[in-house]
Amino acid sequence: MRIDGHPVQAVTYVRMRALLAYLAVERERDHPRADLAAMLWPGNDHVTARGNLRRTLADLRRTLETPLGMTLFIASKDAIRLVPAFSIDVRDFVGGGARNVREALPDEAAIALYRGEFLAGLSLPDCPQFEEWVSMHREALHCHALALLERLWRRYSMAGNYGEALRFVLRHAELEPWDEDVHRQAMLLYARNGQKSAALEQYAICRRMLREELASSPSKETEQLAERIRNGEWNASLPVQVQGQNPSGSSPPPQAERRPVTVLYCELIPAETEDPDEAAQVLGPPRERCLEIIRRHSGYVASTHGGGLLAYFGYPRADENAARHAVRAALAITRAAAPEIEIRVGIHSGLVIAGGQPDLPDAVGRTSKLAARLRHSAAKNQVSISQQTRHVVAGYFDCISLGLQHVSGFSQPLEVFRVNGETGARTRLDGVERLTPLFGRQAEIEKLLALWQEARNGSRQFLCIRGEPGIGKTRLVRALIERIEGDSDAVCELRCFPEFEQSPFHPVIAMIEARLGFPRTDTPEDKFRKLSAHFETRYRKSAPIAVPLLARLLSIALQGNYRAPPASPQKQKEQIIALLLDQLNTPPSEKPALLIVEDLHWIDPSSLELLHRFIERKDGRPVFAVFTHRPEFVAPWMPRGVSILDIAPLTERDARQMIASISGQVPAATARLIVESSDGVPLFIEEMTKLARTDNSVGIPPTLHDLLAARIDRLGSAKYTAQLAATLGREFDLTLLGKVFPKERGNLQEALRALREAGLTLELNASTQQFKHALIREAAYQSQTKADIQAAHQRVAEVLMREFPDVVASRPEQLAQHLSASGQTRLAIEYWTKAGQRAAQYSAHAEAIKNFNNGLRLLPGLQPGSNRDLMEFNILVNLCPSLYAAVGYGSEEATRANARLAVLADLVGDAPDLFQAKWAVVMNTIANAGSRDVPPRAMHLLHNAGDDPLRRQAAHYAVADAAFWLGKFEVARAHTEESLTFYRSTQHQDLLARFGEDLSVSCAAYLAWAYHFLGHAERARLICDKMLGRARELDHPHTLALALCFASVLHRWMDDRENTLILSTETIEVSRKYGFSVWLAAGEMTHGWALARHGRHEGIAELDSSVAGMKKAIGGISVVFLSALAEAYFHLALYDRSLATVEAAKREAARTGDGHFSAELCRIEGECLLATSAKNAPRAKACFNQARSISRAQGAKSLELLVEASMARMR
Repeated sequence: MRIDGHPVQAVTYVRMRALLAYLAVERERDHPRADLAAMLWPGNDHVTARGNLRRTLADLRRTLETPLGMTLFIASKDAIRLVPAFSIDVRDFVGGGARNVREALPDEAAIALYRGEFLAGLSLPDCPQFEEWVSMHREALHCHALALLERLWRRYSMAGNYGEALRFVLRHAELEPWDEDVHRQAMLLYARNGQKSAALEQYAICRRMLREELASSPSKETEQLAERIRNGEWNASLPVQVQGQNPSGSSPPPQAERRPVTVLYCELIPAETEDPDEAAQVLGPPRERCLEIIRRHSGYVASTHGGGLLAYFGYPRADENAARHAVRAALAITRAAAPEIEIRVGIHSGLVIAGGQPDLPDAVGRTSKLAARLRHSAAKNQVSISQQTRHVVAGYFDCISLGLQHVSGFSQPLEVFRVNGETGARTRLDGVERLTPLFGRQAEIEKLLALWQEARNGSRQFLCIRGEPGIGKTRLVRALIERIEGDSDAVCELRCFPEFEQSPFHPVIAMIEARLGFPRTDTPEDKFRKLSAHFETRYRKSAPIAVPLLARLLSIALQGNYRAPPASPQKQKEQIIALLLDQLNTPPSEKPALLIVEDLHWIDPSSLELLHRFIERKDGRPVFAVFTHRPEFVAPWMPRGVSILDIAPLTERDARQMIASISGQVPAATARLIVESSDGVPLFIEEMTKLARTDNSVGIPPTLHDLLAARIDRLGSAKYTAQLAATLGREFDLTLLGKVFPKERGNLQEALRALREAGLTLELNASTQQFKHALIREAAYQSQTKADIQAAHQRVAEVLMREFPDVVASRPEQLAQHLSASGQTRLAIEYWTKAGQRAAQYSAHAEAIKNFNNGLRLLPGLQPGSNRDLMEFNILVNLCPSLYAAVGYGSEEATRANARLAVLADLVGDAPDLFQAKWAVVMNTIANAGSRDVPPRAMHLLHNAGDDPLRRQAAHYAVADAAFWLGKFEVARAHTEESLTFYRSTQHQDLLARFGEDLSVSCAAYLAWAYHFLGHAERARLICDKMLGRARELDHPHTLALALCFASVLHRWMDDRENTLILSTETIEVSRKYGFSVWLAAGEMTHGWALARHGRHEGIAELDSSVAGMKKAIGGISVVFLSALAEAYFHLALYDRSLATVEAAKREAARTGDGHFSAELCRIEGECLLATSAKNAPRAKACFNQARSISRAQGAKSLELLVEASMARMR
């Protein structure tokens, strides 16, 4: 830190430096004080932490602002920001301080700024969030420095300026001392620059670094280059790539993309030796064995550094079993370890950026680095895996936790696991302790059992269970086996795997080996002894022919008197098939056999031929053969004698039951998202629920990353089309896709056909297609780099604005989404606001709230100031009416929005929507806190309404609203009638846009209520009927729900139980349909009251529910709800409860100033006292007198008549 070139020494203590660094690097936005305090003082309570932050900021200001005489920190009550008034080396280094490309620093100037590790020496171990932030920036800046250095030394090398190239390659080697490729490049540049001795010295440095850092020796390429330099032959040599490392036919993806991989780092350490030549000789054969094992398990070897091997599984093509292949390869490597070699393996699964450089699958290096570091946690000849890998392979391997380990380069301790071996599980279901209960498959189970019964009756039955991955084919087979246990002497299970698609008879071989009991430790002699003993004991006559044939099939050498039959390979194959058919058709008893063959889509041709012949054979034993496969597989025997059972997705009800069975703790909103995203696929439901159980998120579970990526990868060149379509959304318009699809990418129609044929998309109609599953769309979308995603969204946004104006007008949220994702923040906020306004017009308030909140979330990305304040103000003004409708006028969300709105109203000056904002705040106050202090503010609204008829309507309405709840019925009547004089039917849409409801209906509702209390019952009824008719004509659900609610309450006050029941039922229906929580609570209140008036006690439960809803949505007018409950208790003769509820209502009335029902509360109290005991007559009379006094003071004739009737009954 320097001021005018001079170091600043006063920024001394660690948290002071940490706060300054964080604010400087993240200076684009305001930082909430609460977040900063929690990050830097996580061990303190929030009050102490905020105090520490305040003192630290004061110290920074004294240290920095005073010498400069300028303001560097903008601080409000809630947030802090550093002003962009000076240069920050980190931002200049990465180009973040430049406004455009021309202003960015040249590479040489930029790399000069990188003087070492980011915030070197700064550490706050007790602040994990800050430590993680520092770690991420250190890694990113380090990678950026390496990229700059490589670009520079390559540039100077190509220009023949080897001296300058050396300057940068040596700096590269200094930053990455274990990178053998960089050392080799330095050797070559020294040689080309005529510095032979320096080149050989560099070779010595390389050897020493590799030995100390990786316990390995230089590769053959490095040794050969050193030898050529030594012999003066360097000019003819270039760095040589290791050939034949990777699986044949595998070519890395051509473009950078995000993809899931599992990384294996294997370290081979020779016995103690100081001679590098001897070490290299010792390492050679074991390294070749390791390479062969990795290749055999579908691994991609990216680099070999002496005794270090770095391999990737799930690259260059995704593999749904990548993690399992990696762990199996690691175990095979440790088993094959020679006595003179010590082996340690680390494995980690994660997402990488791959494809930019074919030989560098992990461009950032963080995932690979963790795999390499994990080897340090492994003991000799053991395998250590990360928690992420363990999560994916759980059940398949016996994993023991080594606890939390401090891993170099990672700020937080990580849980590490040791792999002891395989569990023997061949499928996901084999490895779980408890199977998830089966839901929604009763019809399928019944069909399976019916076919089994046919087999029991002596027939041969064949069934294909067909369904996509994860739909539950194997789970259904398991259910069948469980149900027929003990009913069959022979259950034969064959399983096919993708890695053995070209291995003849592999499923059969695996089944035979399992039946004969071949453990991994068996020698060939042991295996032959078991094979021959099995046949000599059970099938003595066929043993001379069967044993040699099966020994050949199992790759076991013959022993004793057995001889291989003289026959051609084709003839031997025919003999093996015939033998296997006899085995399958030889019954051990009279009971039928159950044959299970799983995953036919991966079956090898020889096994498929065997099954074909088995099905064609008519004279075999009774059998029920069940085959499972994915939809894309077509068996050669279809449909001859083979039934098909297609497995459909689970219904929403079954999906919800499954979620509940896995975890009853998943919140309802999360469960709903799981149902929507999983599309009824049981595997998706199960894994997403498990993920939500641990971190309450709904994304792609790590256990599904490889499966989904493999399906996307199989598209080949059509993968780009899937990614671009995923950018448009789960449903995508073909015309829009055609406009944004680059011509150089080939034929769009062919690519779309490939997506449909792969079962990834569905054709909804001629112009629209849809991803079959939300997770498939998400996987395709996430496989792109962030830069590619942003570019794609920008392209879509441009096309929408240029060529689809009608779509933008009718669905502004679609454009807003693409603008947001492409980084066009200001324009995105504008369209999110339009989207919210449009949704609110159609009473789609849940969608409106979501759209407005999306706009609010983008605001921190804008520069602070009056423009941003005005944008936030406009969003909140529009948001409040939707919050009132959806969650209640007095809800927590509405109160929070109004509090912020009140602050902004003082900042934005004379904004066009200032009146609406203040009106919204008044309405929220009435609903949340009550009306006691509202009248002056409501009259102020009226004073400021001017001549605008809409504003005058709203202001009179606010005055009437507050007056009614205060018990000033005549004032309420006068102002509602005055408001209605300004109304014109042409104002409907404008009223909805500004205030969220048609005020003619709202005012008429209060007018009807006021007339009722003033004693004009018939007039009140007429106004109510007219109001309700008007609401129905408007075809605006929120206005209709409001009207129904007010009408039902009016009929309750009139003791018209029949009409109250009818109107409240409709209120509930409309409110549930459109999500109006406040009107739902009101509907339940009047409905419950009507039930109680009919003597039905279940009305109480509904009233209790309404009171709970009222507290969340509209607590400022709680008396109307509590009074209904008190009346219900009274009519059901539950007098003590009624009295308690009256007391609660009176307390609420005192809190809020609500006096509209005070007289009636006193009357109900008197009636309860009389009903309880005649001795309470004096107290009852006092209650009645108080009720009469209140009603007369209010001019409430209807309430006064009720009191007079009660007093008459006393006489």
